[in-house]
Amino acid sequence: MFSFSLLSNQVALSQVQGQLRIDSLLNEVTNLRDDSTGVILLAQLSFSYQGIDPQNGVYYGKMAYNLASKIKWDKGISEAYNAIGTNYMSLSENEKALDYFEKSIAINRRIQYKSGIATNYNNIAIMYSRDFDYDKSLEYYEKALKINQELGKKNAIASNLYNIGNIYRNKLNYSKAIENYIQSLNVNEEIGRKVGVANNLENIGLIYSRQNIFDKAIEYYLKARDINAELGRKVNLANNINNIGVIYTHQNEYKLANEFFKESLKINLQIGNQRSIANNYSNLGDVQQKIGNYEESLKYFHKALEINEKIDNINGRATNYGNIGTTYLNQVLYPNGDTNNISNILNDDLKKSILNKSYFYLNKAISTLTELDDIHKLSYYHEKLALVCELLGDYQVAYESFKKHKTMQDSIFSSENKKASESIAERDIQLKDERIKSLEAIDHINDLYKSILFGSVFFLIILLTTIYFRFREKKKLSEKLTSQNQEIEIQRASLEEMNEHVFSSIRYASSIQNALLPWENTLINAFKEHFSIYIPKAIVSGDCYWYQNVNGIKFVAAVDCTGHGVPGSMLAVIANTALDDAVVSKKLTNTSEILQHINKKVTEILHQRDYENTSRDGMEIALLAIHKEKMQFSGAGRPLYIFDKELEIIKTDRKGIAGYLNNLDYEYKSYECPIRDGMVIYLTTDGYADQMNEEGKKFGTKKFHELLKNISTKPLKNQHEILIRELAAHQGNKNQIDDITILGVKL
Repeated sequence: MFSFSLLSNQVALSQVQGQLRIDSLLNEVTNLRDDSTGVILLAQLSFSYQGIDPQNGVYYGKMAYNLASKIKWDKGISEAYNAIGTNYMSLSENEKALDYFEKSIAINRRIQYKSGIATNYNNIAIMYSRDFDYDKSLEYYEKALKINQELGKKNAIASNLYNIGNIYRNKLNYSKAIENYIQSLNVNEEIGRKVGVANNLENIGLIYSRQNIFDKAIEYYLKARDINAELGRKVNLANNINNIGVIYTHQNEYKLANEFFKESLKINLQIGNQRSIANNYSNLGDVQQKIGNYEESLKYFHKALEINEKIDNINGRATNYGNIGTTYLNQVLYPNGDTNNISNILNDDLKKSILNKSYFYLNKAISTLTELDDIHKLSYYHEKLALVCELLGDYQVAYESFKKHKTMQDSIFSSENKKASESIAERDIQLKDERIKSLEAIDHINDLYKSILFGSVFFLIILLTTIYFRFREKKKLSEKLTSQNQEIEIQRASLEEMNEHVFSSIRYASSIQNALLPWENTLINAFKEHFSIYIPKAIVSGDCYWYQNVNGIKFVAAVDCTGHGVPGSMLAVIANTALDDAVVSKKLTNTSEILQHINKKVTEILHQRDYENTSRDGMEIALLAIHKEKMQFSGAGRPLYIFDKELEIIKTDRKGIAGYLNNLDYEYKSYECPIRDGMVIYLTTDGYADQMNEEGKKFGTKKFHELLKNISTKPLKNQHEILIRELAAHQGNKNQIDDITILGVKL
């Protein structure tokens, strides 16, 4: 029972952008203007809410429509309709969604906005795909593709072809799926979009593995692995390596399989991906069982079970129960590890003890799978249970279990026959239609051939003359194209080199940014205990934490800058510099004055006093000054958490640092309290609480507070482990949406 790690469908980009931008867009709405920029702002806000709060998305979409109608802007009305339709789609109100998409299409046709029509078609295709109406979905994806090909929009073309490949894969038409994935792959390679290339390679590998064309599957998984390693996509990288291990297991290459599973496990342990870690352990257990190493096999299966119980993965738990039960059964049937030779070398008491364990776990697997209604696995485990009961001498239960297995097999066989018949009938209809079209085409060609034959003699001499001169022209053109192709290849090589320089620069910037963080030894010497969680969303981070000791006062801060990636990291460096300037150069000790100084400093650096400057970037800071007997706290958008017998939350000023001119002279409040031995202090950014799970739900501030409260009495090292584990369990396979920073210290 092997497990392929399959990547879940990527969340629509608009949902991620909505989560990241929603707060800043709401701030801008307060200064809404009655013009096209106001319509765009409201439409963007509406799109941002889809998948997060679609009811709000509909509300702001209708606000966009009202404003666009007021200023009589057709394109704005179309955008508003599209936004409203997208949110109704998220609410599964497909009739309303389709109505708004069609209204948008009608306007886009009237104003000849082809790109907008393609977007409408793409949204309709997504809607039908979610309802498993693959034929309708395919129809609209192909309409969108045709328009994007006319417009030459390569990114959109690659995306359409990829989605069409997914539809054909779901329809089990693997040849058409691979055909579209390869076309998408070629376009992505042409435009240098490596993420798209990797996604296509993974899906081609998946299809070949399903068809048992294992050499091809490994070839494509290895290519995907190399690109994902280059891009730092560790989740995808671990999945690629795990899937190669599964293929080697099917080929009885157990040594190779074991190596790949362990490599995948190592990566998943680094990133804390609990579901995938459990999957790796299960696959390692399968390999050990295959080679008759039952003790090692059971160890891995129990590790997988322990994780799946913690993260409440019912499907994984059921599989682990079944794996353990089957392993115990094989231990009795093939105690020497040779599955081709049933042995009786075990004594009766030991055999009965092992079979009872097998009975226990197989029953747990069956009861769990009954809840999941997984008839295929249920049938398999009922057959195994029947064999266990027969060996134990409980023939009545063995008969009942085998009867259930047989009934389920008949049901599966009937269902698969029905599907096969439907597939054959559908193919017969297609072949019949193609045959009719072919015959009609042949008749048409015959008529045309007769007409051409009578006129061809007259034009023969002219045709030969024309061919001669065109041959000369084509030869010249071919020489010119050869020269141009050489120039294009040179430019492509130059672009690839530039891309590599960019990635190298970002990686180097990451090492510089990490060097600016407080050194581990510095924090060890400063506090009794401490931990730090620092997980950038991208290679570089818009978060940072900071420490300085000036004249015996220990200053600690956690900083959350606008954005993430390269722009966020630049702001983080500015924040670090401004903090150093305040406490080291200016010798400020009052946290309120320090934040006021930083506010002015960052505003000056970003030239936000100039009204023509539209930059509204800024940051949120939680700042703590620890004296010998007291501590002082000031916060700009971030709170302080204190544990002293119970968890206390010190609320913060809502004003952040910089961003708006009315913040310039703001005076931040300060909070003071005496220091008591054993107090634990937490400084955080909002990334942990804002992280979404696979269902699009945030971890949440309230749940984060409860988690801190529950773990605050434990040693800080254990707190660090629990926080990482809980985050991974919540996140699952969902991509990280923001930088995450938590600093905990014991006074």
